[in-house]
Parts: sequence; structure tokens; C-alpha cells
Amino acid sequence: MKLIILGSGSIGSEKNCSSYLIKAGKTQILLDVGPGAYSQLIKNKTNLEKIKAIFITHTHIDHVNDLPAILWRCMYGIKRKLPLAIYGPKGFMKYFSGLMKLHPHIKNAEFKISIKELDNSSVRISDFRIISKRTKHTKYSNAYRAENKDKAVIYSGD
Repeated sequence: MKLIILGSGSIGSEKNCSSYLIKAGKTQILLDVGPGAYSQLIKNKTNLEKIKAIFITHTHIDHVNDLPAILWRCMYGIKRKLPLAIYGPKGFMKYFSGLMKLHPHIKNAEFKISIKELDNSSVRISDFRIISKRTKHTKYSNAYRAENKDKAVIYSGD
């Protein structure tokens, strides 16, 4: 398993905001997509088609800002065909629905975008098992544990 730090700062810091890319085998997942995530993915020559899922800890702007840019690139840059799963805490579907009102063109993506909420549960994404645990940071926020074989990364968001 390989962890690539795309951003570890917050608004007002000199670092890009929270975003982490984890690779294991042929599978890649993103944990949060704060401002700067998109440019770091491009700078690192990340193949966005290989990203199977995005996990959002909470909907503060410093954790979700680059989601529309990443989806846009998947639609018009690389013309993604594979499905993309986006997971978030309770209430994330409502947030994403609002995002679609601001960016209605995303509804026309040629690849399937599935939105799912995780609340103290787990999901398997190819080579990963992702466990979500609710945190107290906001009314609805998650921490994630990404497991692959005998390795794990734990990410709390804030």
C-alpha cells in the first residue's frame, strides 16, 4: 500500500488542503478532495480512471472543494467509462444533490457516479476494506480506516 499526500493543510495555510491518495495493487482511492487536490493529482500524473472511490470525511469546503473539478476532468478530460463511487457521512447525499444543482452538467456523465452514505459501517473496494466511524467534528462526519492485507491507514479528517 502506498500513501500519497496531496494536501495536509487547511484554508489560509501555505499547504494544499486535505486530500490523500492511497494505492494498493491496481486500486486507488481518495480520502477527501480539498482545494489543491485536483492540481496535485495532475502534477503526480495520476490516472483518474484508476480511482475507484472517493471518501469524504465531512462537507467543509477544505475537504470537498475540488470534487466538481475532478468529476469535470473525468467527463471531459479523460472521458472516464468506469463507475466511480463517492462515499460520505450521513447527510452527504443531500450535499451532493445541492452540488448537482450548481453543476447540472455532471448529471450527464458517461460513467456511473454512485453516492453512498457510510455511518459506522464498512465497504469493500477491490483491494481495500474501508471502515467508517462517526466523529464529533461536525454533526455528520466520519473517520476512515483503509485496510489492505496487513496494512492500514487511518484518517480522521479534522
